[in-house]
Amino acid sequence: MNEEKLDVVNYIRGLASLSVCWYHLTTCYPGASESKIIQSLGYYGQYGVHAFFVISGYVITYFLDKNNYRISHIITFLKRRFIRVNYPYYASIIFIILITMIAQMLPSYRGNLSVYEIKDILLHFVFLTRFYGENWINPAYWTLSIEFQYYILMGLAVPLMNKKMSKMIIYIILIITSLITPFQYKQILISAWLPLFIIGGETYMYRITKSSVTSYYTYLSVCLLIIIINHYDYLPCIITSVVTSQLILCYHLKYKIKILSFMGNISYSLYLIHVPLGQKIINATTRIFGVSDICLFISAIVATVVCIFISFLFFKIIEHPCHILSKKVTLKSR
Repeated sequence: MNEEKLDVVNYIRGLASLSVCWYHLTTCYPGASESKIIQSLGYYGQYGVHAFFVISGYVITYFLDKNNYRISHIITFLKRRFIRVNYPYYASIIFIILITMIAQMLPSYRGNLSVYEIKDILLHFVFLTRFYGENWINPAYWTLSIEFQYYILMGLAVPLMNKKMSKMIIYIILIITSLITPFQYKQILISAWLPLFIIGGETYMYRITKSSVTSYYTYLSVCLLIIIINHYDYLPCIITSVVTSQLILCYHLKYKIKILSFMGNISYSLYLIHVPLGQKIINATTRIFGVSDICLFISAIVATVVCIFISFLFFKIIEHPCHILSKKVTLKSR
């Protein structure tokens, strides 16, 4: 995969992160219910998550193919992903607890007091929060649980997919699993999201000519059909997954877009911290200026800008060093 395609993936990742941030800062806090206009401005931002899953399918398939992945590499592969994904995630948990405690000590604080139990924190650390019926301290965290399930699944399944027949059998099993998983487990199990990851993976395989046109668009069509069956809001899901995959395939850059490159670089940091930080900023500004449409809109803009700035600092101090550290872990057999 050439650098141009990596740039496109990074741009889409940045836009997806920003759209999810805007969604949460315009719809997912108490004052948002005061304005249907503000809610409508952010509603479709939630589908940035679907773009993330397609991108993840593309990038992980690229990485495993590039490194001639074998089942004996699974420990080092998961270790690499653990450092890249979990270390910043753990840092964000600490960050959220700290800013919440600081906010609760302020005289102007009016919300309910948050109490963090050791059990809840430990469940967060191993992505089992929803499995035990508890709530995430950051509602965006559920996707990280899905992502790590995908890493484990790919680590086990990829070595078995070298032949077309075995690959087809595995896909059939995954698709059936996706179809029979109850909808209420959507934010717990990867099953409902498998078509998006498959679209991303097959987009990469088609891109490097390891998949024919017929094969690629057959897989794409089947995945879109599963999305229609699985998701009540299937139309924006389909649009997001198709646009994301086809942009990666077809978009040709004439020059780098610096602002999108910047947003792509900090996208994970922004994703990790925007909800708790942004909502506290919005709560503070709306207490001062009120909850009219214009005040809510300005508050969301201010919160987004501050979140981007703090995310940049988080990226520099936490995420980027973790990224560099993860690259030192090369795939090797155990």
